[in-house]
Amino acid sequence: MNLPAGIEALIEALRNEVATLRAENEALRAENAELRRRLDQDSSTSSKPPSSDGLKKKPRIAGILRGRSGKLSGGQTGHKGDTLRQTAAPDLIVDHAASTCRHCSAPLTIAMRRTEERRQVFDLPERLIEVVEHRAAVYACACCGLRTQAPFPDAVKAPVQYGPRFRAAAVYLNLGQLIPEDRVAEAMADLFGAARFCPQSLTQWVAAKARAFAPVTARIADLAAGAPVRCLDETGFRVAGRNHWLHTVAAGALTFYRVSQKRGDLPRDLQGGVVVHDGLKGYYDIDGAAHGLCNAHHLRELKALIEIDGEAWAEVLRSILATARKRGWNILATFAQSPHNLSQAFVL
Repeated sequence: MNLPAGIEALIEALRNEVATLRAENEALRAENAELRRRLDQDSSTSSKPPSSDGLKKKPRIAGILRGRSGKLSGGQTGHKGDTLRQTAAPDLIVDHAASTCRHCSAPLTIAMRRTEERRQVFDLPERLIEVVEHRAAVYACACCGLRTQAPFPDAVKAPVQYGPRFRAAAVYLNLGQLIPEDRVAEAMADLFGAARFCPQSLTQWVAAKARAFAPVTARIADLAAGAPVRCLDETGFRVAGRNHWLHTVAAGALTFYRVSQKRGDLPRDLQGGVVVHDGLKGYYDIDGAAHGLCNAHHLRELKALIEIDGEAWAEVLRSILATARKRGWNILATFAQSPHNLSQAFVL
């Protein structure tokens, strides 16, 4: 059946319009799915920092990226527990004696004592700070008449000062436990009775300790830079209201920390070996080293594919990565030679 030329042209135009609308609809569907995926992502399913989760932040569960093992929480069968145990050398012994028999009320004497039961209490001393006064004797020489003063210990430099253990505790709370200077001063006053402790003193102690540890820091930097495998990372935080970045180079038991105002201020002294990092583009500008992507980020992305997109293959790949980590990375080389045995070897 021959249709008029005008009708055929109209049908063809409508077909083209339908095809265009279908393509636009598919594009909008994909864009909507991607936007919803981004909306559902948090720090556990992407490379976003935990601080970006806001009020929707989920409770942190250790090992959640590796998936659920099916085991009950708590100690497992065969696990050797640990608890507080008595010491053979207590600092203070307090004897408790009885004067009458609790059965017949007859008097008891020391000669009747047969054994004893011990109980120990681990506690802090009542006075957590002690004041030691140093007195340097001053002599008047009988021969020349001039005076000589006995020397003070090298660490005693002022009429009144805090001792090294007190300073170490304050620096530890500030740097080891990340407590701000003002709150450290409050804690030292509340716990130790150091009511006049000043945060400015803590700042000076930290600076002095940093100078003292400068050779150690430089040595750690050299060892980490020359390690065969280094893990690189950068974390944003604020100092005095301004953005800063904590850059880390980790190698085995060594971790080198460096603070910079720029995220792109990445280490440039790493030669040879392998550098493991996230997908930040600047890391690939590090020349002379092989690059590996961090599996923690892989596991987060796989978690998003499992929970948000419902991808079944992502669960298998997550199990492969978790098992490879548990059994040793050399297992991957074995399966590279025999990939058909992959599914059997990674049975959990």
